[in-house]
Amino acid sequence: CDEFEIVGCQDVLALNYDYEATDQGICEYLGCMEVWADNYDSFATENDSSCFRLGCTAPNDCNYDFLATEDDGSCIGYPGCTEEFYLEYNPSAGCHAEYLCQSTWLEAFDSIQIVSNQLENENNIYLDSISLLNSNYQVLVQEFTEDVATLNYTIDTLEDVVELLFDDIDILENINTEILFENSYYLDSIQGLYINNLSLQNEILSNAIEYNYMTDSLLMLNDQLSSDYQECIDNPVNASIPIDLIVGWNMIGYTLAFPQDAVATFQEITDIIDIVKNNVADVYWPEFSFNGIGDLIPGQGYQIRVKEEYPSFTYPDTEGQRIELTPTVPQWAIDMEVEMHPNDIRALTKVVNMLGQEVNPETQPKGSVLLYLYNDATVEKKLVE
Repeated sequence: CDEFEIVGCQDVLALNYDYEATDQGICEYLGCMEVWADNYDSFATENDSSCFRLGCTAPNDCNYDFLATEDDGSCIGYPGCTEEFYLEYNPSAGCHAEYLCQSTWLEAFDSIQIVSNQLENENNIYLDSISLLNSNYQVLVQEFTEDVATLNYTIDTLEDVVELLFDDIDILENINTEILFENSYYLDSIQGLYINNLSLQNEILSNAIEYNYMTDSLLMLNDQLSSDYQECIDNPVNASIPIDLIVGWNMIGYTLAFPQDAVATFQEITDIIDIVKNNVADVYWPEFSFNGIGDLIPGQGYQIRVKEEYPSFTYPDTEGQRIELTPTVPQWAIDMEVEMHPNDIRALTKVVNMLGQEVNPETQPKGSVLLYLYNDATVEKKLVE
């Protein structure tokens, strides 16, 4: 070295390039200094905030990359239950999540079987009640028959007594007047017996009316119980099972034994429905008047999201009714703002010196001429102040 040697950076790509340097010194380079970034520069000595990493940026996605700064479309979907024998099976899930698999179809079937057994037990109770009522009815008929026979016997006996008393009256009329008082006593006794006979006849008539009323009531109850029993026998699966809907998502099963139109079935609660989905992600979306499900299928499960709770919902029998929908768009969707295209936003692309080298304006000497390049193909020429 001598007094004529100039130590400096001799790399024209460096920030501190010195064209007068005759001996190599330390060079400074702008670039990404983060090792996790896709554009990591091992030669950079100063970070220029240009680091980026491509990956999935959706936090709930299966392959979410928390270091990613730009989404590269690699997201595979949200976690879900991918085992088909679960009610929560989701064929569109990106990956399997064991905790989302809650209830198997076998467990759901067992629940329905328990309800069916309960209905059968209730039917047996009805039949036992009918049998008991018939037994009581036969006892009442037997007792009434015996009462009637006893009353008839009493009436016959009284009639014989009356006849004998009247015969005695004929005899007493021929007796002297000294026994007229006694004869009068006998007449009073006969009259009392006659009145008692009328009272017994009225009581028999009242018992007969009460018996007829009881018989009609038993026959009416028997008809009702027989009708209820026959209904349970004819339609064991179509018994109404109340479902309590809560706000948000609900998983429900379709319990009727025949398919029917989804729109007609849910017509009662259309105002509170957000959306209904079946096992293959077909949807019924009331706000857009779209029915992609078609008919509800017996034994299938459905996901339904509602805006407010609805207790004791039961599936109605629509008797084959179908409701055709005309596609519509709700007002809130019409009022949504359209997202601005990135090309419509003017942004600074880079700053270069007159040699075309990208530079940082804050580190350039005062009076340097720099070119500011924008993404709309415009250029500004400025002096560093």
